[in-house]
Amino acid sequence: MLGLHIHRLSIMTCDLINDFNKNVNPNS
Repeated sequence: MLGLHIHRLSIMTCDLINDFNKNVNPNS
């Protein structure tokens, strides 16, 4: 159960980083 929570957290973090990169570099 804990592993699944960490897995979901890492996916959410990845999405946040992707959104941040899009805001910084909208062309790429």
